[in-house]
Amino acid sequence: MLFALGLVCLSMSAKAQTVLPSGTVVTVQITNEVTSKNAAELAQAAVLSDVSVGGQVLVKAGAPVMLQVEKTKARGVGRAGVINIVPVSTVAVDGSVVPLNATPSNYEGDKKLGKAVGLGVGLGVCVFPPLLACLAIKGGQAKVPAGTLIPNVRVANDCTVK
Repeated sequence: MLFALGLVCLSMSAKAQTVLPSGTVVTVQITNEVTSKNAAELAQAAVLSDVSVGGQVLVKAGAPVMLQVEKTKARGVGRAGVINIVPVSTVAVDGSVVPLNATPSNYEGDKKLGKAVGLGVGLGVCVFPPLLACLAIKGGQAKVPAGTLIPNVRVANDCTVK
């Protein structure tokens, strides 16, 4: 009798767990504007829509997404700022971590290399000091507006969600 009751409890607990399969698409959205000046401090993202398997929601819309962010500020000689963003993980409804896999999303500011070099060379023919000043022209900062979707985000490996 106790053995049968144990099997029933075991089967009920097994049914309560659902596997979130590797490769499941997760729609991720940047929740605030990020620039190459503030990228590491302010980059935030969230799951845009529920992730379900068999009609059961395993990751709720609005769940925070952990990001890996690399930035390069705009520099002299017209070089633009760059932001590279990769979603790393999110959180399932049971609180477990769901690892994510995605191609890095690269965002680049306006390049001003032509302007910097052109002015430097053009003015450098007449007067040497403006040449140096023109080479100090910075490129534009990279910007990622709030609401930007990060493409091709998927669950990295099978996850059991209770």
